[in-house]
Amino acid sequence: MAQEPGRTENEFEVRLSALWAEYRNAIPDPEAGVNFMPEVWARIEERRTFAFGIRRFARGIITAAAAVSLLMAVYLSVPQRYPSSFYTSTYLELLAAGQNHDQVELADAEIVEAVHDEAQ
Repeated sequence: MAQEPGRTENEFEVRLSALWAEYRNAIPDPEAGVNFMPEVWARIEERRTFAFGIRRFARGIITAAAAVSLLMAVYLSVPQRYPSSFYTSTYLELLAAGQNHDQVELADAEIVEAVHDEAQ
């Protein structure tokens, strides 16, 4: 321990003892009565209850997220009963079936013309 010049070790001990005395006077000793330990445990349980509630809430959310993920995985892995012809047919099969995409193109052209007329 580095000492200041001109001070003795005895002076430091006296100052330290005075500091400890002030500390003891500032903070009263807890009274060790009949309810001392139950009160201590009640304070500990209050703090634990809040943390336990948050932990339980987080675990519930994690469980719900895992369940939703599992349900989505099952839903996506089970084949559909009536698959769309869009996914199962080739382009030639769709043309042979007679699906007419020209009507869609005409409707798009009419929309473009209407927007163009409004802009003028």
